[in-house]
Amino acid sequence: MKIKSIIACGLLLLGVEATTTSCEDMLTADNHLVTTDLAPQDTLYQMMGIVKRMQSLADRTILLGEIRADLVDVDQARASADLKALSDNNITTTNKYNSPAEYYGVINSCNIYLTYVDSLYKVYGEYYYQKEIIAAKCFRAWCYLELAKIYGAVPFITEPVLSAEAAEQIVASGNKKSMLEILDFAIQDLAPYAYLPENSNLRPSYGATFSGVSARSIFLPVRALLGELYLWRGSVKGKGAGQSDFIDAVRMYHDYLCYPGEEKSVDYNSIEWTSTNWQSPIRSGMSSDYSRDNFGLSSQNAYAAVLPLDTAAYYGTTSDLRAIFNSNYSNNYYPSVVPSTRMGDISKAQKNLFISWKKFSTSSGAQAAELVRSYAPENVATLGDERLIGDLRFADVYRTESNVGESRYNANRNSVKQYITKWLEGSSSISDDKRQTYIIYYRTNTLYLHMAEALNLAGFPETAFVVLSRGLTYGTLNTDTIRVNQTITKTDGSTKDTIIAMKLVSDDEFDRLCNIKTYGYTNTTSDYDTDKAKAEKAANSFVVWKRDVFWNLPKLDNNRSGSTIGSWRKNTAAPQNAKTQIGLHSLGSGDSEFNEFYQLDDKATRDQLKQGLKPDLPEGGYPSETGVVLTFDEWKAITTKAKTTINYDAYVNEYNQYPTKLANYNADVTFLKSAAVRAKRQAHISWLILEEEALEGAFEGQRFYDILRYQMQEGKVSGPSATIQMPDSITKLYGPTPNMTGKPWYLPLPNR
Repeated sequence: MKIKSIIACGLLLLGVEATTTSCEDMLTADNHLVTTDLAPQDTLYQMMGIVKRMQSLADRTILLGEIRADLVDVDQARASADLKALSDNNITTTNKYNSPAEYYGVINSCNIYLTYVDSLYKVYGEYYYQKEIIAAKCFRAWCYLELAKIYGAVPFITEPVLSAEAAEQIVASGNKKSMLEILDFAIQDLAPYAYLPENSNLRPSYGATFSGVSARSIFLPVRALLGELYLWRGSVKGKGAGQSDFIDAVRMYHDYLCYPGEEKSVDYNSIEWTSTNWQSPIRSGMSSDYSRDNFGLSSQNAYAAVLPLDTAAYYGTTSDLRAIFNSNYSNNYYPSVVPSTRMGDISKAQKNLFISWKKFSTSSGAQAAELVRSYAPENVATLGDERLIGDLRFADVYRTESNVGESRYNANRNSVKQYITKWLEGSSSISDDKRQTYIIYYRTNTLYLHMAEALNLAGFPETAFVVLSRGLTYGTLNTDTIRVNQTITKTDGSTKDTIIAMKLVSDDEFDRLCNIKTYGYTNTTSDYDTDKAKAEKAANSFVVWKRDVFWNLPKLDNNRSGSTIGSWRKNTAAPQNAKTQIGLHSLGSGDSEFNEFYQLDDKATRDQLKQGLKPDLPEGGYPSETGVVLTFDEWKAITTKAKTTINYDAYVNEYNQYPTKLANYNADVTFLKSAAVRAKRQAHISWLILEEEALEGAFEGQRFYDILRYQMQEGKVSGPSATIQMPDSITKLYGPTPNMTGKPWYLPLPNR
């Protein structure tokens, strides 16, 4: 039957002092019909009712995660008082964004659903409601994770609240769960579903679309969410005590991103220079170079789950995000939020590399080629816009244009329009005041970044760096060579295909990765048949997938002009049906796999490793064509000056890789296995990941929580009353952050 009940939307607008709060103070009575006797025809309506409630969380989820951090500023003259308070991190219990009620409204709806749905109901031997149960549990876990990130410790309820009396008892108890306790429950609640087959079959699909979003995409993927939960739990425990959680996070991210038949590569829509003229970068991988947004829904590879929103208040909950981040008619073209100087500084600090081949004649007159690194200029005079210095993603998502035509006749109008294109849903302009029609819960690229974070913290810094610099593929993990489609003429006149030998992941790290067994794999591939011992070790592990899943090709063809990511010249090493994989840093900083300034190790560690590598270099040094035996440094100096004295095989195999792949030259050397070197690498990669999370995830509502998680891992967040201390590297490189430092990490819970 259907009964009318009070839904406790405002259930927990409470604080520690609230012990005698009246029913009317703590509750908002919705008086909606709540089904507690679910028939099959009711499940769709109940589930979509939960989705409807999720819409009310969209704006506050994004704004609480972004405005409080260091990548944006608010317009002090025009932003609302509540937004300015967020920016200053002086947030009271009356701030409109400080409202846990909507999160608890979703939680209570999920509790009602999970209590009254017939979980044992079967049709043809299948549990009829299993997907809906998983969906409700995922929504509940997501809401509790958000509450824990916002408040640190919160009241925790898993049973339905159907009456004012029940709600009053909960309020009176004052009981709260810590973030760790909440994560323990959520992981235990969802972990059994990680073993079920197929990502797609774990989410409901009602054969419909909402604002262009498929029904299945509305629901959170359980493996991706478990990856997030494990990453946060490991972070709460700290990078030492949390190692087992980081390994579980690696497993969950991997099994979501690489599940057989449903693999998701990095969303490789990059913005890059196409020549050394440094005139105009282009957006690669898109149907149009003029559509510079990487936040649209044109490819389901780009996102894990999407929350559709209403486009008119008449239909329900709408979003103000577009007007907050962008100029439009309704705000007189004055957005409330602008990118901070810090955001520009982080972007400008990156080195943008363009690589090409240069032909030259050897001493015998034969033609050969060398790899040429060209770094983009770092001055406004050459580029014309300081946003084009360094990483290009900032210039891609933050654009301005003149609005003098309108401001000339109306003094209230801004003379410049600002676009944060991540909040334009793939559009290249905002000629009208359209509402935001969706937000993305998790993007594929964010999940890859978080997997790199978990890998690094679990003790796999080399693999984490591969995610950043080149991309995880069969080739980068399982082979010792990267093939380049380039025919060269050697000094004896013969020709051969160039093969650059690079040990990207050492044998020691590869062996340890093989101990991470995954749930979605069986070792049916013959790719390891040439090394049966390796095949047995890698069976059903993190490193197992077929050659034709992901592949990446370095951009080393002679005819570079006009080439884009995803359309490199194919060769026999790259299956034609493989998805192109790319390092995340290359999405905006060029050819990162060959960048001398973007390396696995910091300079101090490189110097240490260089000393350790000397005994392992070729016996007797490097012979030149004149017969003189040289040290590596002497040989390197000559090859940069006189191209006629090159042993070309040595040049390709050693010189090109030395600056960027030095530490992996010999994977069997003892010092690469040492805890001291690994710890130094982990510290360096942690910093690279935090910067990459800013470059790739700016303005998406992640930054405050990325810094919080980083500081948790370092043991610098001491409980719910902890105050913000910024990472030392941020302060050292980019200066102090007064709007954050010394302020509370967590918001105060409202008193009622």
